[in-house]
Amino acid sequence: MSEVFGLEDLVSVQQNLETLLQRGDYRSIQKDAIDRLKENMSKDVVLVYGLFGGLFDMEGLEIGKFRFTTSAWKEADIVVIGSNNAPTQFGVELLNDIAENRPHVSTCVWLIDHHHNYAESIRLCNEYDFCVPAHYTRTDYLRCCSAVVLPTVPCGTEQWSVPQMQNLFNAFGDSPRSNNLYGGFRMYPQFDRNKFIADVTDALPSSHKIYLRSSELPRDQDTYFSLNGDERFNEWLSHKVSLSVSVNQDIPMRIFDALSAGQIPLVATEICNLEALFPIDVQRRLPIVRYIANDVESALRAYATALSLFDAGGFEAARHRHEIGVGFHQATDRLITTVSALSIVSDAV
Repeated sequence: MSEVFGLEDLVSVQQNLETLLQRGDYRSIQKDAIDRLKENMSKDVVLVYGLFGGLFDMEGLEIGKFRFTTSAWKEADIVVIGSNNAPTQFGVELLNDIAENRPHVSTCVWLIDHHHNYAESIRLCNEYDFCVPAHYTRTDYLRCCSAVVLPTVPCGTEQWSVPQMQNLFNAFGDSPRSNNLYGGFRMYPQFDRNKFIADVTDALPSSHKIYLRSSELPRDQDTYFSLNGDERFNEWLSHKVSLSVSVNQDIPMRIFDALSAGQIPLVATEICNLEALFPIDVQRRLPIVRYIANDVESALRAYATALSLFDAGGFEAARHRHEIGVGFHQATDRLITTVSALSIVSDAV
């Protein structure tokens, strides 16, 4: 199945190139996008509208000349939208409104699923001025598109605001935690991770909080997402160790959820460029415990190691992980980083 998925990717790229040839030289499209960005960035105040999960407490935030908004999209100079939000009715209407009424606006799409959803990523990269990959793997094909490809900006925690997590951690972070392994996953039928998660689940007692849900299951019927925000974060706070599993060598956002809750995450060695976020010495200090991808025995050994390390570090180590998570790895941080990347493009002479 994975091989077929790869062939579909190649067909999509070929079709994309044919589309670009019909539209003309895509480098001229990129130059126009950069010129408009430079014009927008030259303003004394630049209004940035963000539309993706987790942008809590961003309304009215000012950093230098940038003012951030999650509501005033019709006044924005720059629009940054997540790829999960772009296909929604509002996302489509927003882009159409810009094309028809505000062609000076600079648009940027943050691609969350480019490591496996190739056709949709290509489509978005031909609709927006700039694109930002969320993963360090499988980005080369994006450069066949008309969008200017910016440096990778990884995912971040998006389910809770920083004050919400801080308040809950301060209230319950020092409470007794379960030794049971924690982790909830969405099924991706074409990837090996589904069998691995099922095998890990089978190797552990039923009391462990691991489940694999259908990708078609509505959120209100899901064991986890049917809970409110406080209840979900308290679930994380009630466990010491969680399992993180990539879809396709990506850096899962669950790593950041785990750290924000003070947990020790188990992370596969196959992940591409985790060291860009957490150098090896930082991984050892936090710690982030690695296991060999799709190897159940390795994951179980990593789990046992992580439990011992959690108990040895105690609450102060958990608090340090929490502070790293909420301080540097939230969705709001990623929007600010994206704007910084756009600034670098704009400042180029």
